[in-house]
Amino acid sequence: MKTVFLVAFWACLAGCASLNSKVLEEPGPVAQVALREGDFVAAKMIRRLVDGNLLVRLPENQVVMLGPKETCSWCWMYLSRTVYVELKEQSAVLLSPKGERIDCWNGGPVDAY
Repeated sequence: MKTVFLVAFWACLAGCASLNSKVLEEPGPVAQVALREGDFVAAKMIRRLVDGNLLVRLPENQVVMLGPKETCSWCWMYLSRTVYVELKEQSAVLLSPKGERIDCWNGGPVDAY
């Protein structure tokens, strides 16, 4: 019984590790097309807040709060990883390296981070 449990535990652990390694840092083909068409900059997603807002760090080390206009089902996978942001005056578009997009409200700069 112990052996079966240990094998199942290690299989589950290996599966979780492979899931994390599938999050790409380099933009995929779909993302590359969007990057060519828009005015995106590479940013690092540093936090997802309890209320669903996201904090991203821009290349100039400025942290911006983004409020997704709908629930972002993929954002949690890119915490501490590279994403692409197109900032406008009141809105923004967040793009994953796989090419997934989410429209956001631009909450502006945040000083605490």
